[in-house]
Amino acid sequence: MPIEKQVVALPNGLKVHVERHVFDPAFETVILVNGALATTASFSHTVRYLGEHLNSLCFDLPYAGQSRQHNPGEYVVTKDDEVEILLYLIDSFEPAYLASMSWGGVASLLALARGCASVRRAVIGSFSPFLNAAMTDYVTRARDHVAAGENLKAAQLLSDTVGQYLPRVMKIYNYRYLSKLPKEEWRQVAFHADQILSMQPEQYLPEFRNIGCDVKFVNGELDEYTTASDVRRLGAYV
Repeated sequence: MPIEKQVVALPNGLKVHVERHVFDPAFETVILVNGALATTASFSHTVRYLGEHLNSLCFDLPYAGQSRQHNPGEYVVTKDDEVEILLYLIDSFEPAYLASMSWGGVASLLALARGCASVRRAVIGSFSPFLNAAMTDYVTRARDHVAAGENLKAAQLLSDTVGQYLPRVMKIYNYRYLSKLPKEEWRQVAFHADQILSMQPEQYLPEFRNIGCDVKFVNGELDEYTTASDVRRLGAYV
């Protein structure tokens, strides 16, 4: 299977590392959208499993993974920036499907509401725009650990909370990855946490009514942070 790698220059001057996994030129393509901390590497198993039916398009946000080396200097990427990046990539590569995980869900839904003509179906996993008590507590504690320079505690917190049901090997991988993040990425983590805590769903939920494609939400039965009952409330908008 060939992997087409390229660096895409964005209209805002930043650059993103993009990978196209081509299993069959005749297959349609799904764009995979990560959460705040993950990179293209996190989708390696997903890409392989989807390869029986779909080609995959992955990308690293400007501050992360293989994109970071192409974007020197200090900056932060806002949620609106993430939406614009996603819109640009979808306009450029024209995927038929979109699949997102975690907080990649908000950028994905806003992008679908603002364009993405090529996308016919989307899957939004482990996301809810409504911050319940468990999620608010997790994000607040994570932000406080990062602000105090306690990166190891922040990494352990992930495994103990939102990642509590992950296989042990994935917890170890996540811990090692997060504990080695450079200072620039931790700055983005802190900014991301503040964004989450300050977001007001009522300000952007009505925009979801503009989504023209089919959307499926997938939330774990045991997930106390992004619950299925919370996501069902989106039925009034999507």
